[in-house]
Amino acid sequence: MTTDYFWIDLGFDISVAIPLTKTREVLSFPLSSLCLIPGVRPELLGVSNQRGNLLWVIDLPQLLMPTRGRYQAPQTLGNTKAVVLVGEGGFQAAAIAVGFKGILSFEAAALTPTDRPYLSAQAVHSEAAIGILDVDQVFALFQKGGRFQGVGVGN
Repeated sequence: MTTDYFWIDLGFDISVAIPLTKTREVLSFPLSSLCLIPGVRPELLGVSNQRGNLLWVIDLPQLLMPTRGRYQAPQTLGNTKAVVLVGEGGFQAAAIAVGFKGILSFEAAALTPTDRPYLSAQAVHSEAAIGILDVDQVFALFQKGGRFQGVGVGN
């Protein structure tokens, strides 16, 4: 069985593929539009108002590689890129990305298990290892404390 993925560059030395069934859209916004929320996990940068809906913004590099430090905003007035993830129950959050690399397809046999948190598997494309993001596991982490309750749901 072949599954399609949206391939994103997170900077550092990691790139991630997200199942297309777990993505909603790509967007860009200035980091200055984020509203910081005290007391949330460090991987949550804050919330952003996107077309009238509040959307949590996740620092995906921080979540996947916590020893690398927090996301560093580009020294530019331009917008930050993000991909909107969709979890069980309609929960949504935007994951910061450095760039979008396109759509990839992998056969199930091409995926190998990984022990890295929040990745369900890995695959190789053009000699580069690509982590397959386990979107449900990411949402489960944040939903434990009710952090997403009523925020970014629906639509």
